[in-house]
Amino acid sequence: MLESSVSPQEARSTEADVGQPAQASAKLKDILRYGLYPFLLLTTLGFSIWVVTVGKDLRYAFGWVMGARTMTVLALEFVYPMKREWRMTWRSFGRDLLYAAMNGGFGALIRWAAVFFAISIADDGAGWLEDAPLLVEVVVLALTFEFIQYWLHRISHEARGTLGKFLWHIHVAHHLPDRVYVLMHPVAHPLNILFVLFVAQ
Repeated sequence: MLESSVSPQEARSTEADVGQPAQASAKLKDILRYGLYPFLLLTTLGFSIWVVTVGKDLRYAFGWVMGARTMTVLALEFVYPMKREWRMTWRSFGRDLLYAAMNGGFGALIRWAAVFFAISIADDGAGWLEDAPLLVEVVVLALTFEFIQYWLHRISHEARGTLGKFLWHIHVAHHLPDRVYVLMHPVAHPLNILFVLFVAQ
């Protein structure tokens, strides 16, 4: 009978070393899961404050911020998908490409135009937060936007009657993809995109 030349302590150490990459990956996924959104929100707020402070045009800077955020999230999801079965494939990408081209471009154009218009009229008008510090204005705006987005989405799922049925029918396309990644977000009915853009943004 052959005896092992590895001591029990060395065997346990080797087993622990094998488990360390998986543990590190799980910790990184937790950091991304719970920290990425606050990080993106804070960097967007910080960038917006910087743009206004140095006197640059926030309307155009918004496009750069959204592009950088999308590319960051896309790269991270490709390397660290939340679930392996959610990872984008060529097949899922091809299927969602039509929605992305139609609704992504349409939605981005409408959203950019709405932001451009809102910033333009805000330059000349006095709002109820006009005398508040810029940081307070940005935080109130972000929280209000998130609050409205949350309730619009919840109402689209839970509203009853004719309105509820209509909202669900225009919202359900958003839940059809079997994979979850940033480029599938434009998968939606055009009326749902307009509804969200005009009510929440």
